[in-house]
Amino acid sequence: MDKGEITAEHTCARVGQVLEDLEALRLEMGRSRDARVPMHVSDASPREVYYHAQTVLRKADRLCVELGGDSVSPPLTAEPACARPSDVLALLESTRERLALARVLLRLEGDSFQPELPGPLLPDVGKNPSHVLAGCLVASRQLNVMLEHAFGARESREQLLRALGLAERLLAFLGAGLPAPAPHERRKFPRDVFQLLWQTCEVLHQVLTNSRVRALEIHRGFVGEEPTDVYDLASLIVSELEYLSSLLPVENGPPQARAMASQVPVLPAHNFRLARQLQASIGTLAEAVQARPDWLGTAPG
Repeated sequence: MDKGEITAEHTCARVGQVLEDLEALRLEMGRSRDARVPMHVSDASPREVYYHAQTVLRKADRLCVELGGDSVSPPLTAEPACARPSDVLALLESTRERLALARVLLRLEGDSFQPELPGPLLPDVGKNPSHVLAGCLVASRQLNVMLEHAFGARESREQLLRALGLAERLLAFLGAGLPAPAPHERRKFPRDVFQLLWQTCEVLHQVLTNSRVRALEIHRGFVGEEPTDVYDLASLIVSELEYLSSLLPVENGPPQARAMASQVPVLPAHNFRLARQLQASIGTLAEAVQARPDWLGTAPG
């Protein structure tokens, strides 16, 4: 099948297979399922799906490494801002290959698990990028409970630093600076960081809308209490900021955000401080965009 013929319906069918593979492997490993209410999203674009399909692949790769296998790099088929369903499909197929290797490393045999890679593509009729993204978010959570060293505060910190660096670029383009770091507050939990990021997502949605850019919507009814929830929500923010940054002729790598990355150990309190700074940054960005709604010219959606 030609890459141009692959749609979100095809990738939704494939992410369904990933979830089936994960469930079979979870049962074999004797791990409890993450049965919490999943994050509900709508109006997703391929760029967000691509970004989170990468996250799922990274976690599947870590699982293989923990079981004694070699690590592999994600296939670089596209920049997230230019991603197509075919690029998402490549990541999902790589994920299935990693999960199949995990079974080999665990010496699991039998007819209960016979993934065909890449296998025939049967579209899941009526599905769209939001369904694929929702599946990736569920897969990300399920993989986390299967890892010996789950994605936690350190990985979340990397995403928060990335988000701050991107926010700094956008603010500089609009003639503003990154707000100063907030005072350090002790005794914070992942749920505190998650709540700040949820509020930040709401403001970022308004930034995108005012900039005439199609915006992902995340709906209430979801509680994030684990470090992986912080990571996933921070990743959503990064995917949107990366897209905005891709529309501007700005240079890479603000030094401030990178210079902060060496702090160890990483506690939720450290991430809470970064999340507060990010919240203030997106608030400043919202004010600047409100004053200059045409800052992107004619945004490509």
